[in-house]
Amino acid sequence: MNTSFNSVSALSQPYSYSFSSEKNNTKIINDLSQTSDVTPVPDQNELKHDELICLDYALCGDVGNPAKPYCQFYKPVNYSDDDPIYVAKLYPWDDSEPIIREIHLNDLDSSHMDKYETFAYGIHLKEQGKIPYLNDILIAYDHANDNTSNNNSNSNKVNIIDSIKEFMNEGLKHGYYEQYMHYLSLFNILK
Repeated sequence: MNTSFNSVSALSQPYSYSFSSEKNNTKIINDLSQTSDVTPVPDQNELKHDELICLDYALCGDVGNPAKPYCQFYKPVNYSDDDPIYVAKLYPWDDSEPIIREIHLNDLDSSHMDKYETFAYGIHLKEQGKIPYLNDILIAYDHANDNTSNNNSNSNKVNIIDSIKEFMNEGLKHGYYEQYMHYLSLFNILK
C-alpha cells in the first residue's frame, strides 16, 4: 500500500493595475483614455457571451513533462449553478496553442476522474463552501494516481472515493478520529 502524499498547490494569479501620469508643460494628464501606454480594465458588462472569467486557481504542472502541463481554470460568463461548467486551459511546455477542455460538473463520476476534473470539481465545492480546503480532494486524487501503473500523467482516470475510504479506515485504525471525521464529511459530499 502506497501511503505517500504529494501536496499540490494552487497558484494564485494576483492582478494589479497601474497607470502612469505624464507631465507635459506643468499639466498633469491623469485621464487613462489620453495615455497611450495604458489599457483600461474592460467594463464587465461589455463581455461577450463566449468569453471566460479567469479564476484564481491553477495547476502548476511539471516542467518539461508533456503529460503534466500548466493549467488555468475559467468559468464561462454564462455560468449557471444548475449546469456548472468549468473550462481548463492546458498550456503545453512546447509553447504550442493551449488545449481547452470544458468540464461539465454534473456529468462527473468521482469514481472515474482525472486531475483536471478533480481540480475543477474541488474549485466548485470550495466556492460553494462545501469543503474548507481544495487540497483534500487533490490529495485523494494524487494518492489514487500514485497507486496506478502509469502514475506520471494528470489524465489518468482514478477512483478518488476509494482513496478517501482508505484515509478514513487508516484514521480509525490508528486512532486519528479527527482525520476520519474530516474525510467522512468529504466522502458524504462526493458519494
